[in-house]
Amino acid sequence: MVKTFLNAILAFWLLVSCSGNAEMRALLEHTDSLNRIYAPLDTVSYMENVADYYDHWYCSDAIRMKAFYLLASVERDKGDSPLAIEHFNKSINFADTASTNCDYQQVSKIYGQIALIFHEQRYPQKELEIWEKAATYAKMASDTLLYMICQEHMVGAYWTMGAKERAFAKARNNYEECLRLGYLKQAACCLPTLFAYHLQDHDYANARIEITKYKQMSGLFDDNDRTSPKHALFYFYQGQYYEGVGKLDSALICYRKLQIRASKLLEKENCYKGLMSVFQLRQQSDSALKYSRLFAETNDEANRLNSANEVSRAQALFDYSNSQRVAKEKTKQLYALSGSVTIVVLILLLIIFRIHISKKRQKENDRRKFDNIVSKYSEAMYDMEQLKTDFKEFEQNKKMEVEHLRDELAVLLEKRKTEAYDAYKKLNDQQIIRKFREYARMSKTCSEESEWEELVSTIRIFLPDFYAFLSSHQNNTTSQEFRVCILTKLQFLTSEIVNLLGTSSPRVSNIRSKMNAKMFHNIGSKTFDANIIRI
Repeated sequence: MVKTFLNAILAFWLLVSCSGNAEMRALLEHTDSLNRIYAPLDTVSYMENVADYYDHWYCSDAIRMKAFYLLASVERDKGDSPLAIEHFNKSINFADTASTNCDYQQVSKIYGQIALIFHEQRYPQKELEIWEKAATYAKMASDTLLYMICQEHMVGAYWTMGAKERAFAKARNNYEECLRLGYLKQAACCLPTLFAYHLQDHDYANARIEITKYKQMSGLFDDNDRTSPKHALFYFYQGQYYEGVGKLDSALICYRKLQIRASKLLEKENCYKGLMSVFQLRQQSDSALKYSRLFAETNDEANRLNSANEVSRAQALFDYSNSQRVAKEKTKQLYALSGSVTIVVLILLLIIFRIHISKKRQKENDRRKFDNIVSKYSEAMYDMEQLKTDFKEFEQNKKMEVEHLRDELAVLLEKRKTEAYDAYKKLNDQQIIRKFREYARMSKTCSEESEWEELVSTIRIFLPDFYAFLSSHQNNTTSQEFRVCILTKLQFLTSEIVNLLGTSSPRVSNIRSKMNAKMFHNIGSKTFDANIIRI
């Protein structure tokens, strides 16, 4: 409860501060840039606050979607699979998949991230289900390459499930489809499943064909038939082929290449297995015994790690299921705490309201003081004119009084002028205002709702009295009428307003007349600008 209370206060004050949104947006974009270059996000500590900020306060669903996607990516890199899946799903929930404006490509990629987590947890049934969703949205996005990548990942899920016939058939179909579409690199990604299947089936003729295609199409091999350590496992399959056709020297060379490059336990295990097999066929018992012992040791180590990983995976899957229950419990707690949070927010609003009233009263006092000084100044000037001749001492006193009042009046006038100038300068220095000025200069229409929303938010902050006045007429005012009032307040020309709204001059003229009558009870539009600016 204390955490919820503090988060509510933090989020609220971030909202009312000018720098809050900018700070959160900067953190969001920084994390996004790290994610785009595939930098690990496991050290990022602020994304939970950023996501919470955008979840509670006004912004577009697209920003909320990005915030929770990046939060999930952080949790993914930290190894918290259940929480990562939960927030990936929450990110998807902000996408209106029924809308034609939906970013289906991003939805597909998010489902892909969830599927990869299930792949790591060795849950192929769930992985396959999620890849099918990812493929569906890739197709809706008309991203054929992304669609084929999803299809190829399905092959891996089938293979893990033991449905190797199904995996082979799908890999073959994916290969032919990628060739038809011109995706040669992606077509090459389908070939390892094909030659692994043929090797398992002792079909060495077809295995050789697929291996040759892979070396030619993948772009992973240099002129000396060498590949990077990242793809070193290929040498095991090539060695199996040579071993199967009786070319033991070639098989030995392949297994030695794998031995040099092997860094992962699986690579070492396969390397020792291949070397053991070759030396057994050669009847070199000493070498065969050596590599059988190394194979056994590596296999035991792999079994130990797999056992530990199975426990970890089981726990992770339990946590995933349990997280659904926890989420429901948190929802109940949220309802229970909503009353407390509401009270806190109301108290904070009351504080701000009192501050606003205090400032308003101060302004009213300054106005009355100003009017009073102006009145006294006028009286003093009149008295001076009446008493020019005989009342020298009185005249002198009045002169002193006039000078004093003139100084006070000058100070107050300068104060009012400075305040008005500072407020106007700060407002026009806002990025969104500058953007609209640029649109007007270029005779460009502003079609982004997020930019109109940001403009309204800026007016609410810098011109609260004006915003309150407009809001009092909002129930029977359209969004276009509301925007005409704001643009007029900012002193945009009528022609500029027409371009920014993407409408006609008669339409804007009618709106000005209508709003002048509704808000100021004036007929026509001639006095509209003056009435708006005076508020």
